[in-house]
Formats: sequence, C-alpha cells, structure tokens
Amino acid sequence: MVSSMGPFAFHPNGIQEIDICYTTASSISSLNQTISHIQNLMLLSPEIFQGYVGINNNKLINNLLKIYPNPAFKELCIEGITIKNCKYEVYNLIGQICKSGNIYNEIIQKIDISQLQKGVYLIKFYNSDTIKTQKFIKK
Repeated sequence: MVSSMGPFAFHPNGIQEIDICYTTASSISSLNQTISHIQNLMLLSPEIFQGYVGINNNKLINNLLKIYPNPAFKELCIEGITIKNCKYEVYNLIGQICKSGNIYNEIIQKIDISQLQKGVYLIKFYNSDTIKTQKFIKK
C-alpha cells in the first residue's frame, strides 16, 4: 500500500524535498492504522519530521554534525554540536518520545541507546531557535 500526503507544489527547474517513511505491519488494517497515525502526527507535530526550520539555522545545521555509528547497538556518538542549551529527543516512527536529554558542548557526546528496541528512530536536536532531525537505526 502506498500513501501520500499533500499539498504539493512542483515548480519547473525547482527542487522538491520529500520524506519517505517505511513501515511494516502484520495486516492491512494495522498498516492503515499506522499510516493514519503518522499522517496525523505530521499534521499536529510537523517539527518532529522536519530536518530544519527557517533559513538562519546554520549554527546547528551544517556539515559538522555527525551521528555515528549508524546502525548503532549500545550508544550513539554525537559530534559537531555548536550551539548552547541544546536538547535532544529520540522518537520512534509512530512519534513517541523514547528518550530525551541535554547535549553539552563536548567534542563528542555519547547517548546510551541500549534500552531502545531494535528499529528506526528519529533524533531531534533543538534549542529556542534551531531544530535538526536525523534518522538512525538501533540494532
């Protein structure tokens, strides 16, 4: 089953960013319920799914931000956070917050993910004016 959600505006010679969500389910009914939940979450809390907000967010959104290893088993290493008062939240693909905390201005910060179940997660870094979301896999 394929689902899409708009509105979409495609312009000649323009660039259109799209998000793709992959999910599995044991039945069509369960799959429809999951897709519906994700679509509602995108409408109610779009910041969870956004990789950036606005134009002036280059303090955090730059090529220096690294999350590794990916896939990860016990911990994620975060490198390149250059803003103060940065927090993080880890979301599963149905939008539940599984973990949260603060990021300090260390060269490399480690986040324990050993208690998370195997799967795909989104990690959102943010402060009062910057948001960055990246995906990672917990093995």
